[in-house]
Order: sequence, then C-alpha cells, then structure tokens
Amino acid sequence: MFSPDFHALGFDFPEWEDLADAIIDTGVVGVSDVDPFMFVGLYKDESEAGVGIFRYEDDPPFTTPSLKGMGGRIVRAYQIQPSLALLDIYDDNGNGSPTWRLLAAVDDPHCYPLRPFGTEGEFAEYDDYRLSGAAIEVSIYPNEEAWKKDQTPIQVDNPPVPGMPNEIYIGPRFVTSPWLFALASGDNQPEEANPSAMFKGVVEKAELRTNSLTGQKWWRCEVDCGFPIAIALPEDINLAPTPGSVIDGNVFLLGSSGFWD
Repeated sequence: MFSPDFHALGFDFPEWEDLADAIIDTGVVGVSDVDPFMFVGLYKDESEAGVGIFRYEDDPPFTTPSLKGMGGRIVRAYQIQPSLALLDIYDDNGNGSPTWRLLAAVDDPHCYPLRPFGTEGEFAEYDDYRLSGAAIEVSIYPNEEAWKKDQTPIQVDNPPVPGMPNEIYIGPRFVTSPWLFALASGDNQPEEANPSAMFKGVVEKAELRTNSLTGQKWWRCEVDCGFPIAIALPEDINLAPTPGSVIDGNVFLLGSSGFWD
C-alpha cells in the first residue's frame, strides 16, 4: 500500500508508478492545455472510484483520488495550490457567510481560479457541488452510543447559554480542516497543506463495491457529517459499516464540480 486514501478506494498498488501505468493503460479522459495545466485527466472506474491525473506547468505528473460524491451543495471555491481547493460551503441559498470552510483535493482543477491563500480574487461558484472523502485512518463504531462511551467530553463550568449542558461532545457529526488554522496563523505555507480533515459522521447507507481495475473491494458510504457526503472505506476496516455506524478519524476530503459527469 503506497497511500491509505487510494487503498480506501481499492487502488492498492505497491508503488505510485504502478497505479499511474494501470490507469493510463486502461484509459483516461482528459483535456489538454487548460492554462496553467498542461493536462487534466480522470480515470473513471465502474465502481465510481477514480484517479485524477494532472500536469501543472512543467512539473512532473501527479495524482489525486476521486470519488463520485453527494451533490446539491452551494460552494464558492478557489485553489491555494494545484488541485487543492478552499471550499466555502453554504447551508442555504448562498447568501451570507458559509457554514463550512474546508480544504479538498479536486479532480477538476482547471475549473477553479488559482491564487495565494488568503488573498482577494475570483471564486468558482457551483450550486450542485459534489463532496466526498477517502479514509486515511478512521475507526468505526456500531452506533452513536458506543461512540459516545469512547469519547472524553469537554467540560463547561459556566455555560454561556441557559440550559446548555456542562459536557459537550465534538460529534458525532463534525468536520474541520486543521490545515486552515495552520495557514491562517502563518505556521505553515500552502505548499505544505493537504486535504486531510478531522471527521466524524453517521452512516446512512453502506455498500460494498468492487474496483473493476484491481478487483479489490471497498465500502462506499453515504454519511451525515453535518451535510451529506460520500466516504470511501477500505474493506479491511476494523468494523464493517452499517446504517447508524459512526465514522471517526482522519479523512482525505475530495471535491468535484461535476465536470466529468
């Protein structure tokens, strides 16, 4: 296994070069010379897993995992580095402030402006954005009660709101991108960031699928983390997911405008 996020989608190859050779030999759809990218392509597996493969300027080709996600979200986005986008996700008609701000690897980087983190400029705007993720390191709990028993709540001695409990649990529906805090503080630079997220969500649907390229099985889950999202889990996860299960851990967030549909 060269990467846990690809492993979660059934793309378990010994080395990155083996994956790249396999998807190129099988067939990649793509577009060329979409400034500043020399090439943007996607391998679309029958299982709805995928691999984005890109060539940015004169840099060597690189890949990112892809998964057909849950649509219907209003999103404003721009890239802070090639294929890594900052997503402002809205819970209403797109007016006002975003409900979530996250970092995600995108399989269609030519669809977003690219500019330095925190600077003013244009956004790409979508009203049916697809959101998904691939597990990096997660645990599965059979239900919310089992998840709660394994957590340490935050103690609130003087709740600021009447009726607010003295113990607060982060989850079981929660997602955040820690790299955004590191970037905002200046402790790290955009080229160091990645789309790994602290993730907690409740499974609503789970289906075991087979990657047609490799024959490897993986779980596609529809999950509520505060908004609907598709999450890929490896077949060898600690507990097979079922409706009501809780996913808790580190997830590689993925996004797509729907360009490849």
